[in-house]
Amino acid sequence: MTAKRDYFPLFLIAPTVVYLFLVVIYPMVYSLYLSTTNFDLSSGVQSFIAVENYLEILRDAEFFESLGITLTLTATTVSCSLLIGLGLALILNRYTKGRIVILPLLLTPMMLTPVVIGLMWAMMYNADYGVFSYLFGLLGFERRSLIGDPSTALLSVIVTDIWQWTPFMMILLLSGLQSLPQEPYEAAQIDGASKLQTTRFITLPMLMPTIMVAVIFRTLDAIKIFDIVYTLTAGGPGIATEVVSLFIYRTGFRFFHMGYATALSWVLLAVTIVISQVYIKLIRTV
Repeated sequence: MTAKRDYFPLFLIAPTVVYLFLVVIYPMVYSLYLSTTNFDLSSGVQSFIAVENYLEILRDAEFFESLGITLTLTATTVSCSLLIGLGLALILNRYTKGRIVILPLLLTPMMLTPVVIGLMWAMMYNADYGVFSYLFGLLGFERRSLIGDPSTALLSVIVTDIWQWTPFMMILLLSGLQSLPQEPYEAAQIDGASKLQTTRFITLPMLMPTIMVAVIFRTLDAIKIFDIVYTLTAGGPGIATEVVSLFIYRTGFRFFHMGYATALSWVLLAVTIVISQVYIKLIRTV
């Protein structure tokens, strides 16, 4: 006689499975299907065209230009956030006096929404009443808007993004520093190692897994940046700050080429997966 099967565990996980299907699996499958159509949002025309959208991407110079802007922004913001965040983490880990007050202040930018930050920095970059324009005037230079000049617009977005997300790197690295074992430091102190040598040969190698995890999270977030760029420059002037996510938005919701925009989204996902795999392999080697 066979034992009666217990379906109660399946009953418990059923809501989660249904939720994942409706919110994650079905939208992804449907978007993959849309990427193989010429779906036009304005007319409703939709027909199957196989991989034509993906072949068109290979011929789209504007996409590759926006991809280059995205990768430049990502590499710069992640590198600077890592260096500044690591420096702040090392300082806060060594000097604990006043940390209970300083740490919340340093974390404030991360707590604000990107739209608010974009609007706030847009006012600071304004040519008429912005603080940077005012400083230019004090130094004898022409008052101008940094986000209105194609040569400085991308740099302005990068500075804003670094300001917001450096606290994220700092708090992750600080938690990693505080979890390191103390025995190697005690041995180094007995051997007469300097603070610089201790940081270089003990702290950084032991902290490397945490650094790589922090870099992965920050990179994945920077690749899909949208809200700060949209509120600061809307991709301008011209296409000087048009990142891939903004290019996809413009293609799908301004020109209504939803099938092509969906294909662009899948290509961006593929680029993100490739970068993630490279980071994961680096983590396994450290």
